[in-house]
Amino acid sequence: MKPTTTHLDPPSSSFRSLANEHLSPLGIDEPPSMADRMSRFRTMSVGAPSKPVLGLPLARWIPQDCHSFMDYANGLATASTAFVTDDKAAQLASITLASLVVGVSAVTDYKISVAKILPIEVHEVADYVWGASAIAAPFLLGYWKSSPKVAIAHIACGIGAIVGSLLTDYRAYSKRSQTATR
Repeated sequence: MKPTTTHLDPPSSSFRSLANEHLSPLGIDEPPSMADRMSRFRTMSVGAPSKPVLGLPLARWIPQDCHSFMDYANGLATASTAFVTDDKAAQLASITLASLVVGVSAVTDYKISVAKILPIEVHEVADYVWGASAIAAPFLLGYWKSSPKVAIAHIACGIGAIVGSLLTDYRAYSKRSQTATR
């Protein structure tokens, strides 16, 4: 028969032994490493880290959550250009480009989306396609001469989307996507 313990028995470990395990002497710690300091800035990104694009050694330092705001900002910027021109092709391109980037962002698997349907890997490819489309639209639709300010805005948004995508640390948000990548 086992002896029973009562509330009068001393605990298996003392306060001092617990403190020595978890605290450094005199509160002096080593300075945190660069990886520890950078991990504090990564709290906005969850999930498995993304792989390098085409094997390029790019530093992916833009958190996914910041990138999602950039997507919506690109949509707002391209939509607003529809109001500064009378060229129908430029207006159509502005509304179409804005609808595409906001629509894809609204259904992507990240925090500020309406529905988490589209995997983050597909979103990354869509970012590159959208950026190339925004750059090509003024030339393909012919408004680069008739509406040069709109054309420059679309090209700038396209370049920004591509560069931003190259530097974004894409990570899935939903638990379902996180377990699928492991």
